[in-house]
Amino acid sequence: MQIGGSSEFVPTQEEKSQALLVWVLAIFIGFISGLIFYMIAKDKPFVKACAAQSLALSICLIIIQIVLFVVMIAAAVVLGPFALVIYLGMLAAGLFGLVMNIMGAMRANEGIVLLPPVTSNFAKQWFKV
Repeated sequence: MQIGGSSEFVPTQEEKSQALLVWVLAIFIGFISGLIFYMIAKDKPFVKACAAQSLALSICLIIIQIVLFVVMIAAAVVLGPFALVIYLGMLAAGLFGLVMNIMGAMRANEGIVLLPPVTSNFAKQWFKV
């Protein structure tokens, strides 16, 4: 989804910078950056859309990490070495989040809202963007 182009307004450089900041800060402080920018960007639809996508991605990754951690602990008790496979899944989820945040920052700098796979639908449902 691109906000900009011939039929809609083009985001200003300030909005692009703020959206870029949402994604970059999400790498370091997780969902907090998306939450802050979502709350304060009421009059900036581009920033609000980027913040909603970042927030949905962070929330989904947190849920996945918690579920995998619980399963990993249970697997360590019952199956032993199988817990390593689940740990690798946790690392893969973290790497996926890092890549999506970097791609989101790059797209935001271009004036495009990144729609991460799967979580973009959650953002549309949860945040109505």
